[in-house]
Amino acid sequence: MKVHIFYLAVMDRLGENITVGGIQNYLIGLATALQYDANEVIIYQGADVNFDVEYDGVRIIGKKNNRKKTSKQQTKEVFKSVKDSLSKEDLIIFGTDKIAFPLKDFSKTISIQHGISFDYIGYESLPKILKNNFFGMFYKWLQCYRNAKDFLTCKNVVCVDYNYVNWIRTILPRNYSDNAVVIPNYARVSSQNSVNEKPIETVKILFARRFAMMRGVYILIDVIKALNEKYQNLEFTVCGDGPLKEKLVNELGEFSNVTITKFGIGESEKYNLEHHITLVPTYGSEGTSFSLLEGMGAGAVPIVSNVGGMTNIILDNFNGFILNPDSNSFIEQISFLIENPSKLKDLSINAKETVKDSFNEEKWRNQWIKFINAL
Repeated sequence: MKVHIFYLAVMDRLGENITVGGIQNYLIGLATALQYDANEVIIYQGADVNFDVEYDGVRIIGKKNNRKKTSKQQTKEVFKSVKDSLSKEDLIIFGTDKIAFPLKDFSKTISIQHGISFDYIGYESLPKILKNNFFGMFYKWLQCYRNAKDFLTCKNVVCVDYNYVNWIRTILPRNYSDNAVVIPNYARVSSQNSVNEKPIETVKILFARRFAMMRGVYILIDVIKALNEKYQNLEFTVCGDGPLKEKLVNELGEFSNVTITKFGIGESEKYNLEHHITLVPTYGSEGTSFSLLEGMGAGAVPIVSNVGGMTNIILDNFNGFILNPDSNSFIEQISFLIENPSKLKDLSINAKETVKDSFNEEKWRNQWIKFINAL
């Protein structure tokens, strides 16, 4: 089968470098997995100049389009430019349901739903009238309507976590979700030993997330300040980039035990292996969290928020801790582990086994292949 995957940008718009992001990594992994089953796979995206390149054995075609248009409009432009080269029997995959649009001439279409993020409103950027009461509820209703509409665009939808599919079952008649399947994300299990296997002198804590309000940056700042007042044997590594980087530097720059940096593609394992604890204090939901699974696969003990994308991974006090997304909850739980370091090893082993058994790449690949073959 020929498979055509459409997304806004897997590479930069000149086709020179891969762009960093969870969805980009997901689509490269998906293309590789489908090629493993002898499918011919091409990824298409918008570009400033036409290009046709190969990355890790995956063919990526860029088509010149108007980057000032919406993501869906840009994808339509790219699709229109290559439509004549596609067969009606080919499989079309939209890399996210946010860019999907109806295709009457193609019977096999799939959109990928990467998790709920619309449970969070960026209040800091909204007029005060939308922050509460009737207008706030109406705004939330519009968010739900728009996301349900995106879900209905394609006949077949792959959801990366159970939170979303249960939400869609709640707001739509049950038959609308009959062609939705849940295929959770995956991570690779490290063959190396975590620092949790060694005697602990200094507890090392990692935050590897986008520097944004929704990803828990303000919780992180509170956590570091509070714990540094209580304990001496701590090191923090804050990895990433984003709009709140300056805020992080200003708030945490005075602490000699805090390193603010970022890592590139393929470096996640190295950082997670070097840290006892990984923090995922997400304020709003997401899909099955890549950063959470990567940390667990390397044996870092996860402390996470009880939001969608985490709740189908963590069993509290078995393979990590799952808490309300507030500063005090995280401070209390991290303090417990600092004062009970023997607990870290058991949690680390269970976290790693969870990924090995339930969130491994082979299982993910086989689920995708089974779903596509069923079409």
